[in-house]
Amino acid sequence: MRKAITVLAVVSAMLLALTAVASAESWQIHPNSVAFTTSSGELKLTSAAGDQIVCTSSTGEGQYVSSTTAEGIKLKFHGCKDGVNGISCHNGSTTGTVETTNLVAHNVWANKHGVKTRAILLTPDTGKHFATFKCTIFGIGPTITLTGSIIGEVELTKPCNQLATEAHLNFESEKAGHQTLRALWNTAGAYDLTADKEGAPWTASRDVTFTIKFAENPTITC
Repeated sequence: MRKAITVLAVVSAMLLALTAVASAESWQIHPNSVAFTTSSGELKLTSAAGDQIVCTSSTGEGQYVSSTTAEGIKLKFHGCKDGVNGISCHNGSTTGTVETTNLVAHNVWANKHGVKTRAILLTPDTGKHFATFKCTIFGIGPTITLTGSIIGEVELTKPCNQLATEAHLNFESEKAGHQTLRALWNTAGAYDLTADKEGAPWTASRDVTFTIKFAENPTITC
């Protein structure tokens, strides 16, 4: 029964995200097809239950396929450990490395305490999850599945309507398990991640700043 409820919650969250994106206001990037890479320093993933995963850095890549949507985003987190007991986490052959599924980014305007804020809504590709990984020692340890949608604030390094070489994407927690940005501008719905640890789902939040470097210099609209 718990698994069925969890699956239903995941499907409902995905439908909510798709509906919101369809109706939300968007900022734009030109030209419409721009490749990019990402990198970051330390990342913390925290659940409302008090669990925490800490990674030392990340790398990634993706491609804008329209002025408001990027697809094929793959993120790889390095040096990942359980923040409580220090046990390494992974979902591949390399200890400490966690890779995401293909992700999609939508350019949106978020509601930050009543202020219209340039942001990105990051979601898994349809029917998927962010990542499933294990934190084990001698093969023993929990499996964690990360689902949901998450909003990050976009920080421009140059004024809008000028050529941009890079931008920053900031995710921060308001409190353990809850992002500071959880709502889109003039659009109903709230967004958080869910970390399901062996059938026990809890809301989860991410604290990290990604640096996005564009392969060519696009223009980001105001």
